[in-house]
Amino acid sequence: MRPRSPLLVACSALSLVFGAMVSQGCGTAHTYIPCDDEGLAGARCPDGWICIEEKQTCVPPDAGTDAGDGGPEAAAISDPCSVGPCVARPPLEWTGPLWLWVGQDDVPSKCPEQAAGMAFEGVADLVVPPANCDPCDCKDAVGHCGALPETIEIRASACGQAGESVPFAGPPAWDGSCTDANALPADAKCPAGSSSLCAQFVSVSPLAAPVDESCTPFAVPAPVPNAGLASTSWATKALACHAPMCDDSGKACVPTTAATPEGYRQCVSRQGVHECPGGFDTARYVMHERTVPLSESRFCSECTCGAPLGGLCVAQFKLYKDGACSELILDVPFSSGKGTCPEIIPAGLPIGGKEITAPTYFPGVCEPSGGDPGGTVEPEPGHEMTFCCGPDAG
Repeated sequence: MRPRSPLLVACSALSLVFGAMVSQGCGTAHTYIPCDDEGLAGARCPDGWICIEEKQTCVPPDAGTDAGDGGPEAAAISDPCSVGPCVARPPLEWTGPLWLWVGQDDVPSKCPEQAAGMAFEGVADLVVPPANCDPCDCKDAVGHCGALPETIEIRASACGQAGESVPFAGPPAWDGSCTDANALPADAKCPAGSSSLCAQFVSVSPLAAPVDESCTPFAVPAPVPNAGLASTSWATKALACHAPMCDDSGKACVPTTAATPEGYRQCVSRQGVHECPGGFDTARYVMHERTVPLSESRFCSECTCGAPLGGLCVAQFKLYKDGACSELILDVPFSSGKGTCPEIIPAGLPIGGKEITAPTYFPGVCEPSGGDPGGTVEPEPGHEMTFCCGPDAG
């Protein structure tokens, strides 16, 4: 078995001292790390530390300043460097102690000079702007006009009033062109044999409602889905640094060689997402690696249009004295929304022919919907680091 180095033996011996420090409040005592003959060449002292031959003691490079005119040797005797805050040895599978900075502003660009190196750069709280969706609209509705009026009557009274009437419909499968079907002679009576003239009003029921109506949706200014995805950002950032320490696995308390820098906390870490172990549950942070891949699922919902509302079919009804539709009596509009019942002046005229012009479709209005942002951006799993800070975090 390879013998332990004098330095590690000395550090182990100091563990009893450090144990006492825990009960008295770690961070208040002072110590240096002993060195042996090999330490004279700097082989056994921590990087940058100085081995004082007479005292066989490793001291930090700034000990001379702290000790005044006595130099490093006096510092080792009269005022050895102070041990910083002590933290419990991390549980199994946890790493520490670490100095952790977490915040949103004034992010440190590097670790403090007294740190033993950077351990982790992380981010959290992803800010995800919604997708930039173009507003949706609908093109003018398209459709077709349906059937001609169901009924046409010659009436002896105004529509809505009691009175006689005779049918004046067109022939079967009538297309609205000129026809003399159901013509009436002049001064025809209703009912026959009475003194009441038939041809006083003509009642035309409404056209049939439009059929096959639809609207085509589109996005403004162009029907392009996922028109724009704004950049994401991280609201919280973290910097973890290795705290300087004496590496002695026998210690129950690990003294650092410097106090925790302002703005940092004393923490331990573990790869993945975990609950904090006992003694390190004052604060918990789950951070992602700074270069964690992002899973993008933002989108704009499809533009759609509701059913057209208010579409109309409009035509002209023409009444003639003769069957050849040359002597016009009246020419009135009517629609799929409203029929017509004009007065025949003078009453009792001969009713020879009629025609209905081809109905014209007037599109209704479609209500657009869609174009709403959805989805989000998520950090891909497997790139998390959990930090847990003890009660002495500061």
